[in-house]
Amino acid sequence: MIFFTALLFQVINGQTNNNVTNITDHGSFYCRTERDQGTYLTLSHYHDDTCSRCYHYMPAWAFTHKKTAFRYLGTLGQLQDPVNKVFMYPRPNKPSHPIFSTFKSSFYANLWMSCCKAAMECCHTMLTTSRRHSDENHCPRTWDGWQCWPDTMAGQVALVRCPDHIYFKNDPPQCPRK
Repeated sequence: MIFFTALLFQVINGQTNNNVTNITDHGSFYCRTERDQGTYLTLSHYHDDTCSRCYHYMPAWAFTHKKTAFRYLGTLGQLQDPVNKVFMYPRPNKPSHPIFSTFKSSFYANLWMSCCKAAMECCHTMLTTSRRHSDENHCPRTWDGWQCWPDTMAGQVALVRCPDHIYFKNDPPQCPRK
């Protein structure tokens, strides 16, 4: 468990290196996303792809210019810089990364980084929470691009609180008083 936590910390903080890539590519650490109606990705691919998708799901008004906002073209974990026509991986913990210059303000950049972090926390939850037996009919735990969904038995409804990183123009609703 200590090894996994250290590995996850490295991936969250963009500290992937050859050892981490080799471990995740050949290991059994996989997390599920909504990509292609449910795809299991290694930690490094999961980080890059979910973070790219968090960027892709940001509203147009979050960017300085729609023409210079990076594009998600479905390439696993990469965004395309439309000006230079190059693909790059998102690095939310690297303030010098060109992606930061596309946001209208730090407020929107922080929402994007929060989404990236929430995706990795979801992966951690997926990997550390007991799985349902494979013979039970259920919807598997998934990061859907905005939030984490637990395993849910067939015929049941899962309810989760909307994450703070999706509130672009207003604050999260207050909890009702009873």
